[in-house]
Amino acid sequence: MMRPSILLAAGLLASTGVASADDGPVTMRGLGIASCNQYLAVRKEEGITPNKVVYNQWAQGFMTGLNVALYMNFKKYADLPDTDSMNQRLSAYCSAHPLKPFHEAVSDLMVEKSASFENSAAK
Repeated sequence: MMRPSILLAAGLLASTGVASADDGPVTMRGLGIASCNQYLAVRKEEGITPNKVVYNQWAQGFMTGLNVALYMNFKKYADLPDTDSMNQRLSAYCSAHPLKPFHEAVSDLMVEKSASFENSAAK
């Protein structure tokens, strides 16, 4: 029998990223479109839960993808935070912006991490 937390994680994954053709192009799928409130609710769960792991993996994968794009375009990359530092920063952003989508919290963290980059393209 599946544990309730595993079912919740599967339900979150299944319910995110759903868009009809009438909505136009889909630019974001997965947990990134969940609200910061949803992320904060998961952070309140006791211990390491499947829900927390899924959010962590999504955020780390998204940041890695942004880092690859940074390197390909500017030959620079951000020093990605460890999981605890990442969650502290994401929780702070989401507490201040509970209705924003989770991907904006992760994107804001990447902007912070890459703040020292030059604004010009690589030559």
